[in-house]
Amino acid sequence: MKNTWKKVSAAMVTAGVLGSLVIPQQASAHGYVSKPASRSALCSSAFGSLNKECGGVAFEPQSLEAPKGFPAKGPADGKIASAGGLFGGILDQQTTNRWHKTTMTGGENTFTWSYTAAHNTSQWTYYITKKGWNPNQPLTRASFEKLTTIKHDGSAASTKLSHKVSLPKDRSGYYVILAVWDVADTSNAFYSTIDINLVNNGTLPPKTDEPHPPTKKPSSDQPTGVHSMKTTSSSVSLMWSGVKNADHYAIYRGTGAKLKKVSTTKDPAFLDKGLAAKTTYHYQIAAVSKAGKEGAKSSLFTVKTKEKVATHLKEWSAKAAYKKGDRVTYKGKTYEATKDYEGHGDSNWIHSSLWKVIA
Repeated sequence: MKNTWKKVSAAMVTAGVLGSLVIPQQASAHGYVSKPASRSALCSSAFGSLNKECGGVAFEPQSLEAPKGFPAKGPADGKIASAGGLFGGILDQQTTNRWHKTTMTGGENTFTWSYTAAHNTSQWTYYITKKGWNPNQPLTRASFEKLTTIKHDGSAASTKLSHKVSLPKDRSGYYVILAVWDVADTSNAFYSTIDINLVNNGTLPPKTDEPHPPTKKPSSDQPTGVHSMKTTSSSVSLMWSGVKNADHYAIYRGTGAKLKKVSTTKDPAFLDKGLAAKTTYHYQIAAVSKAGKEGAKSSLFTVKTKEKVATHLKEWSAKAAYKKGDRVTYKGKTYEATKDYEGHGDSNWIHSSLWKVIA
């Protein structure tokens, strides 16, 4: 049966600049607010590691990706700062002195993003915690009020690095800003939280202690900084900071609360293979001495494997007819049709209104 079709606007993004959907936790993705520095950025050594004991996000501050559509959709309440619990959900820890704060004044301020992959973009939206919010409770949708939305034309995000955003003048003290970057041609967005001391009417921000992680300082025999360098549908490439005088390391893995020892390795890195696709795994690493004594296990690291993509898919054709759910390959990417349609030879028709990138 012949499918109906709609005329495609010349303004649609061409296949040559089509963005890709990359699974969170991959070191090749994507972007974060760098000025004022976001919570994740301040975990990174590039920003002085002013936020401590952050886990793997210290190596990937740009990878906080979750479904877009906030506040109707997106990460669940209590998991907003971590974009849905990524990197073990450490960024969701919330107290008055857990995170380093940047002093800002009410009125117009400039927010600048840094991108490692400047996806095609529809908009950025900024929120701030409400007057009277509780800084010792997890962040929820009810914690925030909207500041502004910066619309974009669907082109790469790098064409609009900075935004002018007006902060409230009716409050002072500790507040959290949430910046959400909506990608135009995938179903995802990137979430950045910024901790600030807001100053108005010359009122100095209250004196606060240095950032104080709730966890104890790692012991000298405890591996730290566990993270994934690359994640596929069947493997996770782990890396961590080594322990002095360790003979080898024990790898613990699980999909639930209980982790089992699955392997050992001499080096502070391990490629875990043979995993199930689209599955969440939890890891801990323990250093083992020459005498065989295990030290304290690392902090829990959580990662999700990619969806497995079929290898027998046909190449997309501009003249073929497709039904919703059909999958094709094109220029090294895998696409899934979002609706029924019939092609008429236009090579620009592999765009976001008809197809979504799945790998």
